[in-house]
Amino acid sequence: MPRAVAGVDIGGTKIYGRLVDPEDPLGVVAEARAATPRGGPKIDLALHDLLDRLAPSGGGGFDAIGVGVAGLVDHGGVLRFGPNLPDALDYEAGPGLRDTWGVPVV
Repeated sequence: MPRAVAGVDIGGTKIYGRLVDPEDPLGVVAEARAATPRGGPKIDLALHDLLDRLAPSGGGGFDAIGVGVAGLVDHGGVLRFGPNLPDALDYEAGPGLRDTWGVPVV
């Protein structure tokens, strides 16, 4: 049974996420927002909290997570430069999410 796919945008003022049904990518199942805190570790906590709120209610987690952020992100998912997130240089969103959720993160 397909679970769900989460998409998250980390912006300078807010983190916005959507949960979509893999069978109907245009079918938004849930949405969540959070203020973007300053600094990579605080952003990480806010991002994980937002994903906890988006996780399917029946459990099981996600099939995949997509993360968007303005700036230079290396192939490993590490933010090397972010014009809207100057306090988050070398923030590792991708590796941390892969470790926590055990799914592909792009």
